[in-house]
Amino acid sequence: TSRNGGHTKVFHLDADGNPLVDQSSSSASAKRRIQGLHQINSAIRSTFLPSGYPTRTPPGYLRYSVWSWIQDLSTQLRSVLATQRVLEGVGVGREGATAISALMNYLVRDGCGMAANLLFTSGWSNRFRTDIKRWRLFADSILDVGITCEVAAVLVPHAFFLPMISIGNICKSICGVAAGACGGAINLHWAQGSDISDINAKFGAQHTCTGALGLVFAALFARSVNQTKPTVLWSLYFLLTFLHIFANTRCMKLIAFDYCNNTRLNILLSEFFSRRKEEIDINESLLQKLSTPTEVSRTESLFFGVGDGHKRLLTSVPFRFGVDFEEFHQSSGGTLPMRPDGTLEFDAEKYIITAGMNQRNKKCIAVSFLSDASPRDVTKAYFHAMFLAVQIQKGDGETSNILPVIQDLWNSFEELATKAGWDLDK
Repeated sequence: TSRNGGHTKVFHLDADGNPLVDQSSSSASAKRRIQGLHQINSAIRSTFLPSGYPTRTPPGYLRYSVWSWIQDLSTQLRSVLATQRVLEGVGVGREGATAISALMNYLVRDGCGMAANLLFTSGWSNRFRTDIKRWRLFADSILDVGITCEVAAVLVPHAFFLPMISIGNICKSICGVAAGACGGAINLHWAQGSDISDINAKFGAQHTCTGALGLVFAALFARSVNQTKPTVLWSLYFLLTFLHIFANTRCMKLIAFDYCNNTRLNILLSEFFSRRKEEIDINESLLQKLSTPTEVSRTESLFFGVGDGHKRLLTSVPFRFGVDFEEFHQSSGGTLPMRPDGTLEFDAEKYIITAGMNQRNKKCIAVSFLSDASPRDVTKAYFHAMFLAVQIQKGDGETSNILPVIQDLWNSFEELATKAGWDLDK
């Protein structure tokens, strides 16, 4: 067997170990054509598909790539229109326009983009991992806002042209930070069982190909822009924008991360607690089944501000997760578990939790962690907080003797989650 990138070719040998060769002259030309097609197929697979596809890549890789190509092409076409509008705005083709004025416009625009890049990285980079899909879709949505600002810049009074293209470049810079950070995690997902460097290289080749196709279509598109009615042009633009967002949502739904974040954990806990009845013995909950990562990927929310419905089905009590000790002390009403030497009592857990009051004097759940808390500890703390919130929602204020119950429930949930394919240590 010979491997060539993503293509595998099998040779048939005779009894002496030599390759079998058909001596029939009548089929020589047909064989050459078949060999030519095989070589083309091999070249395409070795250029665009990772080695070992499809057996060594997660399901959905090819569909993800196709939808990614579609959204790349839609961005290329709209970017051509945006570039044309920016050039018109800075004075290209207009009598009396100077190179220095165009240069100053570009300097201000690019400077705003660089500042936004640094500020956004400083303030938000530590939040990407917990919501890869949402941040990736946010990146593409903010890119659409940026392109729209640039396209619409020539429609506003000239005094607002520079602010419009600066806002557009700020949006593009934010997209670059978020998309770059999330892209690495997404590539790692597709590299399961394969080689991350090979995955990166193949994605690069795919983007190069779509970029080349985009240039061809963009050239044809740019020639017809001036001859197209504005209503038709804007209709086409918003159609491409919708296609871009739709393609990205399809891409994100094909990615089945096997670790929990708040959204995915709310879905699993909603399943777990809604199926559990008070009169059923706790050991019988082991017979339940939780959704797999693939099933959850089809239902989890991909937009910020949407997707708390699973939590609201269980409780409306708010969580304050990962608070510092001072804030935890205030929420607990000044009662903390203390040892005789004055240190905090954490028992065997890496977190402490309380059902206290927030600043609005309403019940809330506050959780604080030790610095060495693992992802499994964080997941267990969220499970604990959800159980307390459900008890408060039911009007059961007695929470002092529920630790054994929570531990039994957690053991059940932990086993079910592992069986369903979830990695609680990520």
